[in-house]
Amino acid sequence: MKKIANILVEKRIVILIFFVIFTVASIWMMTKVKLNSDMTQYLPDDSSTKKGTEIMLDEFPAGSSFNIMFKHLSDIERLAIRSELEEIPYVRSVSYEPDSDLYNQDSYTLYTVNLSVNAYTPAVEAVTDTIKNEFKGYDITMSGDALGNSSKDIIPKLAVIAFVILMIILFIMCSSWVEPFLFLATIAIAIVINMGTNIIFPNVSEVTNSISAVLQLVLSMDYSIMLLNRYRQEKEKTADKFEAMKMALAGAATSISSSSVTTVVGMLALCFMSFKIGSDMGLVLAKGVLLSLICIFTVLTALILIFDKAIERTAKPAFHIKMDAIGKFSFWARKAIPVFFVLLFIGAFFLRGKVGIAYTMSDYYEINKIFSPKNNIVVLYDNADEDKIATLAQDWEENGDIDTVNAYSTTLGREMTYDEMAEAPDMETSMVAQMYNSYFAYHPEVGTSTSPEKIVLTDFLQFLQNNVAVNPQYAELMPSDMAQQLVTSMQQIPQQMMAQEMTAAEMATTLQMDFPIVEQLYSFYAISKGDMPQGKIAIYDFMQFIID
Repeated sequence: MKKIANILVEKRIVILIFFVIFTVASIWMMTKVKLNSDMTQYLPDDSSTKKGTEIMLDEFPAGSSFNIMFKHLSDIERLAIRSELEEIPYVRSVSYEPDSDLYNQDSYTLYTVNLSVNAYTPAVEAVTDTIKNEFKGYDITMSGDALGNSSKDIIPKLAVIAFVILMIILFIMCSSWVEPFLFLATIAIAIVINMGTNIIFPNVSEVTNSISAVLQLVLSMDYSIMLLNRYRQEKEKTADKFEAMKMALAGAATSISSSSVTTVVGMLALCFMSFKIGSDMGLVLAKGVLLSLICIFTVLTALILIFDKAIERTAKPAFHIKMDAIGKFSFWARKAIPVFFVLLFIGAFFLRGKVGIAYTMSDYYEINKIFSPKNNIVVLYDNADEDKIATLAQDWEENGDIDTVNAYSTTLGREMTYDEMAEAPDMETSMVAQMYNSYFAYHPEVGTSTSPEKIVLTDFLQFLQNNVAVNPQYAELMPSDMAQQLVTSMQQIPQQMMAQEMTAAEMATTLQMDFPIVEQLYSFYAISKGDMPQGKIAIYDFMQFIID
């Protein structure tokens, strides 16, 4: 190690220039590192969520969504802005209801923007940039998983706080006002090089990229302090600073290297996590600690020698924590302390299951402080299990913790009575009931049609005159020329036939009307008498029946 120490000291300027150039190059390489915001890519291959995500991408069209909250909008602006949002490229639809508390709270207005592209794509960023440009004069807040903005926003703030705390501690504990700046300059070079050399990976998680700098800083700072302390000790033995640094490097290399290797191995252990982001973080941080070690032996060595006089001129009393009392207590309680920690371990073991797990950033988003957060869960199933899922969906709808369940069985596949169906498409109950009667006539296994088999001719004619002819809904069934035709037919029908019961086919022949029209009128006749169809039809089947 003495030979290496000699080279590091004697070639310190060349080495420092090399690392400065490497740092500049790393700044350029940082711009070429691909960042990944899609956390689903790090799920284990055997994870049901991973498999479900892959099926969704293969079987269903791309899509994602995010929320945008406006403040102080008038009623006219609220509807106008929804229309403007819908005109933005890649926006499939915008969810907003003017009269709903889910979208309106005091002076706040919420829109859910549904996109035709997957989350974490450049198209999403294009949409948000367009929104920011078009609504510059408005007070807006955006959030949502599609934006991938959770770590972008909060982690830099935490990094600033950590940096300030670290600087305060260094200024208090160091023996010179210059030392903290030398430490930070050295670690900063290591951090930049680490972030630039991430270009060797296909991509780096956005989370890893955000926290790696802070973690590298705190994990490596000890090595800088260890080297400088050893240098100060060696200077007390010799007046030659170069010789003192050589001795410090040779003497501290073993302890610093051992400590760093332990840290590097600990970071690499993250690679064995089933959640693949552990591998992403482990490799980046292990590389960062190794680069910090190299920079401390090279860059910090040069900086200490260059600023040696400045360190001496800015010397100050260092704050030292007196450990005498703690040492006496540790010796006095040496038998009780192991027992205490065993009990603490047992207690922690049983309490670990009581820790709440956060599955979303709902408390973080500003929008969720105004509007109740919504957490959507997607459940994929094979179409062959449709009947089983219908039962499950019904159970979920009855769960008080679940607001709504959107599935085939609860939407298009949901079975409804005629009056429930009338409310859905906003149609007349009588018209829907008539269609139900027609459907049940074709599918008697599903429900019971109340269309009469036979009607007295006189009753039917009176029904046409009093109910059908005056109802605009049935204008197509009985136009004005048909009404005149019925009057002529009535004059030609023998009196004895007027009290005769007839089937729909017989009635059509007698009155010279189309059989399908008479068949529908028979159904309407039963409904006008209060005889409603019995049974339920799925919305999809009902609509398909009408179309066909």
